[in-house]
Amino acid sequence: EALCVLLHLICSLLAHRKYAQLFVDHGGIQLLLDLPNSKHSGALSTGISMCFFCMSSIPEALEQLCNLPCEVCHRIVGQALQYIGSGIDPARKNSSLFLAETLKYQSMLESFDRHNGMRLILNLLRATQRFETPRSEAVLAYHLFYVLRSYFRTNLNITVSNILSPKESASKSMSAKSVKAMDTSSEASKAVLAKVKCDRTISLWFACESWAPALSFANLGGISLLLYFAHPDRISNYHSETVLSLLEIAHLVTLCQGFHPTVQSIRTGNAEGPNIVDVLLAAAERYNSLGAEVSIGALQVIANFVCAPEALQDLTTRLDSQSCCSAGGENQDLSQAIVRAMAKTYEHSRKLVRSSGGIKTLLGLLRNRCHDVQHSDTMSLLSCQALLGLAQDSSIAQVLSKLQLGHLLSEMLRDPNIDKGYETATRSCGTYSNFTQQFRRAALDLIAIVTGSGQFAKNITTSDATTSVLQKIERAAVVAATEITYPKKELLRVIFDHLVASNLSETAATLSREANFVEGQDGSKTEFKNLLQFENRHSSLNRIYPKNQNARKLSFNTKVAKPAIKDKEENSENSNSKARAKRHSDPTTCPDNISKERAKRPKTTSTIGKEKDKPIKSKLDSIIVEHLRHQHCDCQAPISVLPPFSLFEPHVCPTARLERDLGRHGAGNVAWRMLKRESNGHPFGGYRRLDEKLNRRFVHSRFRHLRTCRDETSYTSCTFLGNSQQLAVSTGSGEIRILDTMSGDIMEYCDTQAHTSTIHSLKTWQPSGRSHCLLLSSSRDQVILWDSQEMKREVSFQHIRDASFNSYGTRIVAPVSDPLFAEVCIFDLGGGRSNPVQTLEDSIQSEALQSGASSCWNDQPAFFGHDDRMVLWGSTLWDLRMSTPVHRFDRFSECGTSRFHPNGLEVVLNSEVWDLRTYRLLRSVPSLDGTQFMFNHCGDIVYSWYTDAAGTVNEEAYSSSALSTPRRHRGVQTAFKTLDSRDYTDIATFNIERVILDMAISPEDGLLAAIAIDSLGTGGDQCSARVYEIGRRRLPDSEEAEDEDDDEDDDEDDDEEDAESEIEYEDEDEDEEEDEEEEEEEEEDDDDE
Repeated sequence: EALCVLLHLICSLLAHRKYAQLFVDHGGIQLLLDLPNSKHSGALSTGISMCFFCMSSIPEALEQLCNLPCEVCHRIVGQALQYIGSGIDPARKNSSLFLAETLKYQSMLESFDRHNGMRLILNLLRATQRFETPRSEAVLAYHLFYVLRSYFRTNLNITVSNILSPKESASKSMSAKSVKAMDTSSEASKAVLAKVKCDRTISLWFACESWAPALSFANLGGISLLLYFAHPDRISNYHSETVLSLLEIAHLVTLCQGFHPTVQSIRTGNAEGPNIVDVLLAAAERYNSLGAEVSIGALQVIANFVCAPEALQDLTTRLDSQSCCSAGGENQDLSQAIVRAMAKTYEHSRKLVRSSGGIKTLLGLLRNRCHDVQHSDTMSLLSCQALLGLAQDSSIAQVLSKLQLGHLLSEMLRDPNIDKGYETATRSCGTYSNFTQQFRRAALDLIAIVTGSGQFAKNITTSDATTSVLQKIERAAVVAATEITYPKKELLRVIFDHLVASNLSETAATLSREANFVEGQDGSKTEFKNLLQFENRHSSLNRIYPKNQNARKLSFNTKVAKPAIKDKEENSENSNSKARAKRHSDPTTCPDNISKERAKRPKTTSTIGKEKDKPIKSKLDSIIVEHLRHQHCDCQAPISVLPPFSLFEPHVCPTARLERDLGRHGAGNVAWRMLKRESNGHPFGGYRRLDEKLNRRFVHSRFRHLRTCRDETSYTSCTFLGNSQQLAVSTGSGEIRILDTMSGDIMEYCDTQAHTSTIHSLKTWQPSGRSHCLLLSSSRDQVILWDSQEMKREVSFQHIRDASFNSYGTRIVAPVSDPLFAEVCIFDLGGGRSNPVQTLEDSIQSEALQSGASSCWNDQPAFFGHDDRMVLWGSTLWDLRMSTPVHRFDRFSECGTSRFHPNGLEVVLNSEVWDLRTYRLLRSVPSLDGTQFMFNHCGDIVYSWYTDAAGTVNEEAYSSSALSTPRRHRGVQTAFKTLDSRDYTDIATFNIERVILDMAISPEDGLLAAIAIDSLGTGGDQCSARVYEIGRRRLPDSEEAEDEDDDEDDDEDDDEEDAESEIEYEDEDEDEEEDEEEEEEEEEDDDDE
């Protein structure tokens, strides 16, 4: 006990710098190491560790301690590791902090390696996973990762200094080993990392060699420990600080590209658990607002995976570089094999990040703005750099080009705060202009890749990227996709004219002879006149050109008459007969001899012909192609498929004829279009398609309220039955009622005991030529099939939800109701059995759901494809011939609806439209973002609306708390939109001033039904069914009557409403009859005159 008291007294005195230095000089450290173990080992260990920790807080004393003989340093490190492995928490804490400070010296670092310190610390981290209290685990993990971070920082400084000056480091290895401590502060580490990525020599070394600390860390299983402690669900004290340390360790380990496959192959838990990319993306999303530093650390590791170092970016794009590997020579490059290995590594990493949803996460962090401006800017910079690395993959670049990323980046470049960074000198944490320059460079490079002008990225300025962004990006994408070709003969003709102008007549003559130029050909123009003149009144025949290539060799100025043609034919026949006789008489031209000579010749003629057909690639060809591409960029409306460009005439893309002649043909007037259709039947197909488009926009931009159907209960969903005379609605109590569409009366009640919970989906299948149809009602965990003619329950399916018919009405597809399993079941309706005939499972999604992940896509219904061979559920696509998914589309949001397009060639996921044949992103439709949408029965119109559940309707949407939200907070949720399904352009937005829960369209696309919430903010909120006529405008005189109608009490008599409506209709009929009589009288007066 006296010894423990003495140690505590020494700890108090060691707080003074002078005493601490005298303690080390007079052998106090050796005395501490020689203290024997006693029964009070716990208190003794705590006292000795406290002394070590107090000396580490004074830099001068710590420097003297680390400059002691190697044997003493070896004993000090061994004693500290022994205390870390003990079960005494204060000794562990003090020894960890002491060891983290002493590892800044090279002598202590070597002693740590000789004691296998990394193995001991990793074993202790594995042991913490079995602790009973999470606080003890978190505290110990925090201190152990703090030691490892200091270890990797010191090793990185030593490695970088050895690479930059190997000879000097080798000569002074003994003298400069442990004199001064390494600067391992955060600012110094950032400077070293910047040097690693910008210096070519250091980057080459890390690309070629294996870093020893990273190799031992990976071999000892440190990556799995990083995944365990970095998981966002492990929230406890010290967790965010622990995650910061381990993310920095992962950042340093992934500096070597050779470790990327090893790091990415390790998963947590079982073989199908989340990998390091999944954990990093989850951490970046989880901490983006509360712990922005954690998100920054995760983004740094992701950037290492997908981005090559700045000094080696030119090598990763050029795989044909001839080089050799050397660690110390700046003028030598990597070998071709190593460059290919790097490219393959980055390609695998980019695919892994994409499959884990990295594009969605990076886009969200790019536009994220948290409370700390500096952290927001850093996250934007790292997200932009990571997206730039992903864009090196052509498929990912194509997806980014459709997401309007260039527009977002240009708006961020226009931010006045960024420009202000050049003027304002610094911020609290460093030079802000450095961030501005890096972000501008990364944003401009990304815009260049997205717009297709990657090779001209250095020539793009900020003004080019920010002026007319949308039009410029679309035109640049079309120009980049255009294949530039030109007649090779014209290029030779240009060279010939240049040689003639330069007085090089002999060279020009040689070129003319080898190129087979035709005499009398006009080099300035390449037009060909018709050789045969026909007298015809039709102007279309005057534009016929000869297809015979021999006719083009004639002189353009020669006029050929019919007798001349006849004489020429006779002369040609005589000459041909003489030539045949000569060939038979000459032994060298005999057919037998010719065949023998051909057999003796080397077979080189075919290869020569093939070489002539190959495209010519030269410096002159690249200059011509670049010149023609710049001409193509100047076109107002460039197109991607063009004939060969002409070198003698300036290139201009043709303008759209339909838009140009729109006013002249009167297509903007619906009456004129109807009259023209009856008169001439559309002689030109282009105008017919234009008229159909304008007619669709005219019809689906007009809606007139027809009737509101109310009851004592709230409706949840609706669908039309038969010939649109009946409307089926469901209630929150699980009932189905059949309403008359015209009168709103209840015609029939279905089985009230069918569903025990809220029905949130009604689907119908209407066979052609029949009046009755099949009806599907879906609740939370049950689906029932009804016969609409007798309204009897036929089959009940349990443990599924949100079922949908196929195109023939013989099968239904529905996901299982268990939220922990991603399975889709297919049922056959022919046999009337309730067991599925096929089950489709997504094992990856099931693992994610069971691990605690949640997504709104799991609440979506499943749909059959156009040919009933494909099934889509959320972002997963199945082929019924396979049990596993054939493709998973990228998700850029966690809400929305997914459906097949009626044309059978596209898939719409939220606001993204994907090509079903190539799985390429075609376009992004902002009007569909976060909405629930459906197609009409013709498939040419899209109806979209917002719901409270972000695209899904459940029981919570009908609760009192959801209905009591004031109307002013709903915004656009009180309206629905119509879009053209061919080009996804907005047609109209119709505001009904009520929150929409469900919509349905009649089979002939003439009526629209909407389930809406009435009288928000009052105590008795109910959901009614509102029916609208499509294509008819709301009458101005009936607006006030309609509003008064909707504000009436629920107990008002419906007969009075019908009577009032009949009186209104009678008044309208009388007015129409009076107008017709007046028109007839006026016509009679005109005839009399």
